[in-house]
Amino acid sequence: MCKIYTKFLLILVTGCIFSSTSAIAQWSETSSNKLVVRGGWVFDGIGDTRRRNTGIVMEDRIFTLVDADLGENVLSNSNVIDLDDEYTIIPGMIDLHAHYNFDLVDKGRAEEVVYNGILFLANGVTSTWSAGEYFPDRVIRQRDLIDAGEATGPRLFASGPYFGGFRCEYNVKTADDDCIAWPNDITEDEIRAEVDYWAER
Repeated sequence: MCKIYTKFLLILVTGCIFSSTSAIAQWSETSSNKLVVRGGWVFDGIGDTRRRNTGIVMEDRIFTLVDADLGENVLSNSNVIDLDDEYTIIPGMIDLHAHYNFDLVDKGRAEEVVYNGILFLANGVTSTWSAGEYFPDRVIRQRDLIDAGEATGPRLFASGPYFGGFRCEYNVKTADDDCIAWPNDITEDEIRAEVDYWAER
C-alpha cells in the first residue's frame, strides 16, 4: 500500500467544492470516514505525462492509496466523488516565497496567517515558506495549530525574522518612520545566536 500523507493534496478537491454540479458526475455520501475520488486524470510529477485516475482513497483525511483497483467492498462504505475528464489531479504545490504580511492601512506590515493560509489551499498550495517574517511568533503559533489539526492551512515552514534592512518596518511599527534597521555593531556571535534561537523554534 502506498501511504501518501497530508500534502499530496488535490487541487480538484477544493475545486469540486466550488464547481457546478454539472461538472461532477456523482457524489455519494455516507457516514464513513473514507473518501474515494475516481475518474479524471492523475499527474504525479514523477513522469512527464498524466494517466487515468482509477481511484484515490483517503481515510481520516490521510491519503492511503493511489491508482487503486476499486472493488464494491471499498465503494459500498465510502463517500465517492466521480470526476469528469476535464479534471486533472496534481500533487500539492510548494510556495517558497509566500507572502503573508501586508500593510493595508499604512500602519506597518503584519502577518495574516489565518485567511491567507486558506487562500493558499484554495489555489492548490499545500506547503509554504515565507522567506522572512515581521512577526515570526504569529507564524509559529499558526504552524503549531495547523500541525495539531486545530486550524486549517498549508504546512508552514517558518523562516524566522528578516535580517538586514527589512527589520526597519516591524521594529518601529510604521512604514514611513526612519530607523536603524540592523545595528552596525552587531557581532558575528550575536547573529549566529539569533539564527540558532529561531532555528530551534
